[in-house]
Order: sequence, then C-alpha cells, then structure tokens
Amino acid sequence: MSKKDSSQKFFTLRFNDGDNGDEKTVKIPVKKGKILKESLGAIFTGQKLSFDTHSVFLDTSKTPLPQGTDTFVLGGHNLLVKENDEVDERIKNLMKEENKKSQDINKRFLDLLDRFSTYGFEDDIENKDSKNDFFLESAWNDVVDIPHSDENKRLLIQQQSIFEIFTTEVGYIKDLEIIIKIFKRCLDLLRKDGYLLEVEPYAIFANIEEIYNVNVTFWNSLKPALENARATKIAFKTNILLKAFEKFEILFQPYIEFFNEDPCNKKYLIYSEQTNLLLKQYLSWCDAHEKCMRLKLSGFLIKPLQRITKYSLLLRAVLSKTDDLNDKAMLEEMMSRVETFVSKINAAVHLRQEQEKILSILAKFDTYNPMEAVPCSDEVERLATEFCNLDLKASIPGLPSPSQRFIIKDGPMKIVDKQGKKEVQVFLFTDLLVVTKLKRKIDRYRIIRPPYRLNKIVIRDIKDSNSILFVYLNEYGVLSTAFILQTSVGEQEKWKTAVLDAKEKYQSSRMTYFNNIELLDEELPDSPIIQNLSNRKSVKPTPSVDALENKNSNEDFQWSNIKLFGIVTFICIVNIVLSKIL
Repeated sequence: MSKKDSSQKFFTLRFNDGDNGDEKTVKIPVKKGKILKESLGAIFTGQKLSFDTHSVFLDTSKTPLPQGTDTFVLGGHNLLVKENDEVDERIKNLMKEENKKSQDINKRFLDLLDRFSTYGFEDDIENKDSKNDFFLESAWNDVVDIPHSDENKRLLIQQQSIFEIFTTEVGYIKDLEIIIKIFKRCLDLLRKDGYLLEVEPYAIFANIEEIYNVNVTFWNSLKPALENARATKIAFKTNILLKAFEKFEILFQPYIEFFNEDPCNKKYLIYSEQTNLLLKQYLSWCDAHEKCMRLKLSGFLIKPLQRITKYSLLLRAVLSKTDDLNDKAMLEEMMSRVETFVSKINAAVHLRQEQEKILSILAKFDTYNPMEAVPCSDEVERLATEFCNLDLKASIPGLPSPSQRFIIKDGPMKIVDKQGKKEVQVFLFTDLLVVTKLKRKIDRYRIIRPPYRLNKIVIRDIKDSNSILFVYLNEYGVLSTAFILQTSVGEQEKWKTAVLDAKEKYQSSRMTYFNNIELLDEELPDSPIIQNLSNRKSVKPTPSVDALENKNSNEDFQWSNIKLFGIVTFICIVNIVLSKIL
C-alpha cells in the first residue's frame, strides 16, 4: 500500500539523450501548483531541448500536454518527450487552432482594457459629495489661528501633530479607494465579461471593502473636531480624539480578518503572473493607471499594515508635546487601546503563520506505518494497520479541545540504538517528538519510530559532547525504550533546551486542566486516585517522573511515588477483573 502511495508522488519522463541517442528515463517529483514547464526546465536545458521544438505526451495519448499543466495530476504517469516533427499532422493542426484561439482571446482582452483606458469603467462617475467628505486644508494653520511665538512653540508642534492624524487618514482612505475602484473594479468587470474566472478576487483583496468602510467611519468620528476648528479657529484639543479612539478595537475588528487572509503576500500574485498571461496584462494595465502613480498592487495592499501600526506613533507624537496631565492620561489610554489591538493582530498573524508552517511540514509526512520495521506476516500487518492512523492535525490529547499543535524545532540528526546509527530528521512539536527518515528523491518523510509524548521523555547528558540520551517511560514510570540522538555541539544544547522548554510548557498546560478526568489517560476510571484528584479545585504539580531533570537528591522521592502509583493502579485493575469474574 505504501509503495503505491509513493508512486503517486512522481512521474516518469522518457526522452532521447542528445549525445548518443539512447533513451533515458528519469523520475520527477510532482508538486501541487508547480507547472510542467517549470518542472522540466532544468532537464530540457541540460539536454539542449526546447519547448518550441519538442512536446510532452502521456504515453497513452497522442495529444501533447499543455505546458501549464499542474504536475500534481501527473503523479504515477509515464510521459514521453517527442520532437514536433514526430507529432501527427492532425495534432499539429489542433495545436495551431488552439494557439489561434488563444491569440484571439488575448486580442479581445487587450481591446477591453483599451476601452477602459479610453472611456473608463461603465459606472465610473465621480461623486462630488464623496469628494467633499474628504476635503482637507493643505496645512493646520489654515484651520486654526494661533499666534506664532516662542511661548506657543510646543503648542504649534502639537497642533501640527494632531493635524497629521487627519491628513494621513485622508491619504490612506484615498489609497484604499484606488485598490477598490481601479484594481478590484477592473478585475470584477473582466470576470463579468468571462475573463480571469479562475482568479479568486477574495484571495487577492480579502475584505478590502470592509477595511475601507472602517476607516470612513473612523474619519467621520474625527470630522466634527475638524469642522468645529474651522468654525471657531480655536486650537485642536486632545480630547477631541478620544471619541474616535474609544471604540478602536471594536471598530477595527475587520482588520484581523484582512491580515489573516494575508492579501499582501506576494507569492500568490507572483505565481499567478508567471502562469497566467491575462492576469499579468491586467496588473500591468492597473499599474500604469495615472491614479496609481506606478505603484504596484502589492504596494497598495501593504498599506493597511502600515496604517494600523502608525496610529500609535501619531498619538505618541501628540503626547510628546502635551503638557496637561489630564490630556496626557487620555492620550496614553488611546495609545494603550491601539497597541492592545495591534498585539491581537500580531498574535493572529503569528498563529496563521505557525498553522501554515505545520501544515506544509505535515503535507510531506508519509502514512504512519511502523510495521515496515517489524518482521511479521501479511496477516499481522493487515490486522495492525487499523492502529496506524496518526493524525498530527488533530487536537492534542490530554488538553482541552480544540488545542492546536505547532512545530517548535526540526533538523537533521543521527539516531543511535541497538540496530546501529542512521541519519534522521527529527521534529519537535508542542506535545511530541517525532523521528523520521527523509526520502530525498520525493522530498517526503517516513515516520520510523512511534511518536514520543514529551511528558514521558527524560533526557540525560552523556560523555559524547554532541549526543543526547533520550529515555522514554511508560505509564508506570519504567523504561519503555531508549536511544541517542547526535548532532553538532552547538545544536546539541539548542535541542536540549528546546525539548525541556516544550516539555515544561506541555506539562503546565496539562496541569492547568488536571481536574478533567479525561486528561489522566494513564489512570483507571474507578481509581481512587482519579476520584481524589477530580474533587480538587486546584492541583499543584506533584513529584513525578518528569522531575528526573532535577537534582539527584529529588530522584529517590520521585521514583518512590512512581512505584507507589504503579502498585495502586495495578491493585485497581485486579479488583475490577475479580469483581467481574465473581
């Protein structure tokens, strides 16, 4: 079964060697999102082949594969490279027709963009009222009237800092308008005419309209202060900002969704441009629009991140030139609200990045099948297979659901046990240590050992300075297995620290929810130990096998507790069995 799965991870390519004419065969890994032309580029270059003179076929087909074919669908197939002269004349005609059709589509697409350039969009009507909503004087002293003097110097700078909040907000809203009214509107109209239907607007822009509405609402809460200053010519008061910022965290909540979707990530746009000519032409047209000032879409999509982090800096500038203690307290409160919200955004972005990281790693893991290393019959392997469902994407056992697993550290090491020494790739997760073997040809990892739960791991230093002894204990606190992991001297200390830190955090998380009987998966439901623990309101960590990292003076006490726990558990098992028999 595993061999069949492995074969789906690559395709076989056959071609004639340019030097001696012999047929050569190579295996090429498949990867979702990687096109055929990209995968074969190095081979074609090395063999002095060209996609203009050669085509690639499935061995069961007479129709050449498009160069933009995703290699993911080719896993397990055999492909042939043929000179175009060898291609059937009927196929050549089909290819010519396809090329002509593609050229016609491209011409109509460019004509549509030209029409946009000449006549604008069909509903592109400038709203004068909307334009007036964002009118702002060119300088703060056009709004308020304060005599210029040395005694007013700090006040003048403060007024300039307050006015900068207004000017930068209007400038930012206009940038958002460009994203919506040019980039997104153009894409919407192109899709309406049947072009770029494969491009998902949300993947590029996320909830950009919501972001725009948020900042328009925020601007409207600032406007009364501006209008009052225009009417009275009296200096801006810092308390005028309080109303706008008092519900900052609630108002700006859509920003969390925006950053979670990561629209300013250039990878999607770069990949799409490389594989989609029409998308590239669309983006080029938008970039050249006079309102964009040659700034690319990626440059506009980074604006929300720049803006959300700038509010605190703007408020700090006002605070630095404010003398009144009450005003200072209000400004500090506003800054605190903004910084708290930015911290939430950072946490959400970090969480998404960690989720993406672990998913990309787990995607390279083969099915868990430790039976490959155990000599046994087909029947035994078949019966044992049902217990090989290791889902590292699932919640962490022993912690409240949902609890997410993250990757903490990974790297190449050497494992030493009775079977000898072998190179491995080790992954340290939130709750587990996983030992794998890298299959280099297909860039996959095979799990060669059962996963080791961190709270059952004890590590010891040994004489070899680049080695760590790992002792794995069972639920009775006695040795289950032991092995040595070797790495460089510098990495040895990093690994040791990472494992101990992860273990401590994992144990702490388990102890926090120790009242939940489900967490004590080593105990029997009828155990008096369980009943005792579940009745406690709070539980302090008691000496356990995990304390083996402490000084030797604590170890005797530790082991005596473990033995006592094992004896009590064993007696409970015997009592249950006897009660059922009797």
